[in-house]
Amino acid sequence: MLGVLLNLLCGLVLAHSARALIRAHQGKFVQCAALHVGLAFEALVMWPTALYFYFAHPDWTWMYWLDPRRIPRGVVVLVLIVALAIAVPVLLNR
Repeated sequence: MLGVLLNLLCGLVLAHSARALIRAHQGKFVQCAALHVGLAFEALVMWPTALYFYFAHPDWTWMYWLDPRRIPRGVVVLVLIVALAIAVPVLLNR
């Protein structure tokens, strides 16, 4: 839950700081420089942080709802890939 809130806060800060750039952009949203900065931040900061916490503290990552010893360790990578697979079509349809 903390990761979701932190991700939301970072997204809001990035969107607020790039609002003039986003308004001035003409063309597809996928080509907007602000989107590329946000995606780079997600890929270079948020995903590695999530992976670190998953491998260092798997009980905390699953918020004690699931027993991490019963879940293969690669599942978190699949979750991140699914999140990316959901985000790409949404961004391409803008």
